[in-house]
Amino acid sequence: MTEEQFAKLLEELMGKIKDGPGNYGDILTRFAKKHAAFKELQEIIAEINDSMGAFRLILQYLMFDLEATRRERNELYMRLEDQENDPER
Repeated sequence: MTEEQFAKLLEELMGKIKDGPGNYGDILTRFAKKHAAFKELQEIIAEINDSMGAFRLILQYLMFDLEATRRERNELYMRLEDQENDPER
C-alpha cells in the first residue's frame, strides 16, 4: 500500500466514522492532528539523517586534509633539517 492509498483510505474511514453513530468527531480531530505531527516528525528525521550523512562526509574530508597537512609539515621539517645539516645545499 502506498502512502497516497493509505491517506485516501484513512480519509474514507474518517468520513464513515463521522457519519456513524456516536460522537467521534473529537477523536478524529485529535487523530488527524497526531497523524500530521507524526508525518512532520518523519520528515524531520529524514532531514536529520541527510544532514548527518553530509556531516560524516565533511568530517572524513577534514580528517583526510589534516593527515595530508601533517605529512606535508613533516616532510618540510625533514627538508629543513637536511639543509641545516648539509649547508652546501
